[in-house]
Formats: sequence, structure tokens, C-alpha cells
Amino acid sequence: MKYAEITDLRTCTAEEVADSAILQMVLDSPSIIIFSLDRSYRYTSFNKAHADTIRAIWGIEIAIGMNMLEEVVGNEFDRQNAKRNFDRALAGEEVVVIETYGDESLNRRHYEDRYCPARLPDGTIFGVTVLVTDITERIKVAEDKLKLELQLQKAARLESLGLLAGGMAHDYNNLLVPVKLYAEMARDLVAECHPVTQLMDNVIQAVQRASDLTKQLLAFSGGDVLEKRVADLNELIRESTDLVSVSVGRQLTVKYALSTTALYADVDTTQFRQVLMNLLINASEAMKGKPGTITIATSYLNSQQSLNARITSPEQISPGNYVLLTVADTGCGMTDAQLSRIFEPFLSNKGAGRGLGLAAVQGVVLNHGGFLAVNSKVDMGTVFHVGLPVAVQQPEQQSHPLGRSQTAAVESTNSQKRSMRILVADDDADIRRVIELAFNSAGHKVMLADDGLSALKIYQDHAPFDLILLDLTMPEMGGAAFAQELGSENSTPVVFMSGYSEDDLQFESARYGVQRVLRKPFSLRSLLALIQDVPEQIHVRHN
Repeated sequence: MKYAEITDLRTCTAEEVADSAILQMVLDSPSIIIFSLDRSYRYTSFNKAHADTIRAIWGIEIAIGMNMLEEVVGNEFDRQNAKRNFDRALAGEEVVVIETYGDESLNRRHYEDRYCPARLPDGTIFGVTVLVTDITERIKVAEDKLKLELQLQKAARLESLGLLAGGMAHDYNNLLVPVKLYAEMARDLVAECHPVTQLMDNVIQAVQRASDLTKQLLAFSGGDVLEKRVADLNELIRESTDLVSVSVGRQLTVKYALSTTALYADVDTTQFRQVLMNLLINASEAMKGKPGTITIATSYLNSQQSLNARITSPEQISPGNYVLLTVADTGCGMTDAQLSRIFEPFLSNKGAGRGLGLAAVQGVVLNHGGFLAVNSKVDMGTVFHVGLPVAVQQPEQQSHPLGRSQTAAVESTNSQKRSMRILVADDDADIRRVIELAFNSAGHKVMLADDGLSALKIYQDHAPFDLILLDLTMPEMGGAAFAQELGSENSTPVVFMSGYSEDDLQFESARYGVQRVLRKPFSLRSLLALIQDVPEQIHVRHN
């Protein structure tokens, strides 16, 4: 529309027509949206930017004289909002607001609007002029920035929680070692029928439960030590049928939809069973005591395939092939708000958060280099997908864990008569004392160090030793650095002990020729089992 059309061109001079055309060009030049209405909300002028905007957000071609409120604005909410601001300007007020207008099915956008009274030379208000700036992209950038900041804050918060959980687990494991060993040694000092035996068994069982809790803390922190092996997920699930039966309620039906082909992944089988148990408990509780169905399925998945999942951790799935565990329930489901917080520790939408739950599951899965995807709808149930990278090695290529079985080793330990010289290094005094007592009781000689540097000096001054037992994380020098100082020519068996490390213990073990990793809190049986392998290892190294 031309600006000159608001006047009667037959009564205009050539100069007036030229001025009107120039004014229209001025109005059309900037990207800012400009229009004006009379007191009855009818268009008296507008520029091209405004006409284009109305076409885009309402699908209407406007003309001078059209009533904007009645013929243009398409919904009642927007109409009332616009009228309120027009009336404030017609009353003499200049109004600046940020608003959203447009048809939802076409294009609803955000604007910064300035409503100004239009006055005659004598001050009489005859209409309103509106200057509009489209700020949709600006708001989108701000929203994206805010979303990123919130994600970074959440990641930092979870990282802090992970570090705290990992540190706590490390300290708890150090506390549990002497408790467990002292209890086992005390139990072995009395007859099987003695009342103290049962009391000591109760202590040992309590230590085991505490150890399970530290494993959850480590899983959440991503700092747990993985004991991986190539395993078929279908077999692991079949072996866990008893676990499944005790994890779900009796009123629930469990259906299996396992792949007909083997699905091999490089997994810590204990942690995988923990993931399965947590997902089953979560699904069972989602039923809220009502009958329902839980489906356990497995399949192959390529990262380019769609999972139809709304929440994924991590947000971007790494390219590659995965074996997929799917646990689906027909329970209460979750809202979007609940979905966004499912990985927070101790959070539950079922009324009673009982632990790390999905946070621990997330930690285990990410620690395996996998992903966790979730889809849920209120009153329709929830589906969890756990993806683990496909194993590179075939099962027949997988080597067995180093060392013989613990039971066989301990059974023959009793026949081991030679007194051995053992170097033990740990920064925890209680752990050093209880290990010394255990080895001394078995007839061996022990030298103790409270850090790697002290241990290295003892080794240099008092070698040779038959066995070196090292905590992986110590002040000044840890176990890995100590083993590196010994070098590849070292013939003394080295064993790492650790309950938490940021390093991959299996990698460290292979790198430094370490024969075993002793997981804290370890048992007396496991500790003494180390002795059995010493003669054989020395024989192998010397030949």
C-alpha cells in the first residue's frame, strides 16, 4: 500500500504526491515494522515490513481502512492484549512491551512493540502509531544460551556430586577393609559352634552390604573399576531369571523378547546385573501395586537408527554398533518435568526415592562407553534403552583372568610352608596393620610403607621381596608410578589393591605387568590367595 492512498490524490498537488511517495519510501526502507490506526482501530498507514509480517503470522493481506482487531488479529487472547495497549496509547500513554502474536499453525513470533499516541498540531489524539521490532531470533539465542548455561550448571553439579561420591566410596572402602579382615580373623579363632561365630558372620554380612553401597557410589561417579569380559547379553539375562523374579512384584507379568542371535558386549557382568535389577525395580514400582507387564528385550542397534527416545544420556550417541537392552513397563509414566530430572540421585516420582537408582545406572552405562535413552508418557508407561558397544573380540579370543581361582589358591595356601618376604604400601594405617597381622599369622614377614616413595626406598634397601602389594592411589607416588620405577625387568610379583581410581585398572595392570588387582574391601581368603601364585610367577619370570 502506498502512503499517498490515505489522502484524496485528486486534491493533492504534484509536490504533495511527491512528498507522499518519498515518505512511503522512507517508511519502507528500515526493517522496523511501522503502522498506524485511527481511534476505531482502522489502518491509516503501514509500511511493507508490517504488511509482510501480517501475511506471515496471520495469512491476511491488509489494506487501508481495515479494522485490525476485527479483521486481522485471529484469536481472542491476542485481540484483547492488542486492544488494551491501543487504548493506553489513545489515552495519551506511550507503551513499550514485549509481546507474542501470530497464528499457532502459521508462525507465532516475539515482538518488542512501542505504542505511541498520534496527535494533531493542537495536541488532539486522533490515533496510534506502533513501532515494532521482531525479536524472535534474539529471544531464541537468549533461550539457547540460558539452556546451555543450565546444562553446564547441571553438568558441573553432577560432576561435583560424582567427585564427592567417588571420594566417599574410596574412603568407605578403606574403612571397610580392616573391619572385614579383623572380623574374619576373629571368626577363624573360635570354633564353628561358638556364639561369636554368628556375630562375626553378621559383621561380615554388614560389611558386604556396605561394599555394595560403595559400588553404587562408584557407578554414579563413573570411577568404578571395571572387570570386563566378553559376554552374551542374552545369556546374562537368562542367568538372571531368579534376580528378575525377586525384583518385580508377584502381580506383574514379565515377558522376554530376546534376540535369536548372540549379542556380545565387553561388560562388567556384576555391574550389568545391577543395571538390570535397578531398571526392573524402577519398572515394578512404577506399577504402584497394580497388575501390569514388564518386557525385557534385546537387539542390535546402529547409532544412526532412531530410538524414539525423549531423554538420552549422553545427549549425542557416539557413532557405532551397539547391543541394546530394553526394559519397558505399563506403569504410571512420567511428565516432561519428571523426565528431565530422572538421573538425579534419590529422586522418585513414586513417592519414595530409595537411593542412587537411575543415577547409578547412568554411571555404569557411561563408564562402559554406552548410552541410556528413555521415553515415557503419563499413564502409558516407560521404556528404558541401554546401549553397550558391540565387543570387538569374539568370546573365544578373550583371555581368562590372570591367576587361578581364589578357592583353589586358598586350599593350597595351607600347604605353603615357606616364609615369604612381602612389601605392603598403603596410606591408610589401619589397612597396613590388618594386612601385616594377616600375613604374620600365616608365617610371613611384612615390611610396611605409607606411600610409594617410602616403599621404593624400602625396596631398594631390603630387596629381594617375594610379593609387593600396593595401593593404587597414594600421596607422593601411587602404585602405578611405583611399578613403573621398578621397570620391565622386575621379577617380583606386584599386586595393586584399590576400591576407586580414575585410571582404568585393567590397563594399568597390563601396562606394568601386574598379575592381579585386589578389590577393596577384599576378604582374608582373597588376601592369602595371593601367596599361592608367588612361586609359580617367580619361576615363570626367571625362565
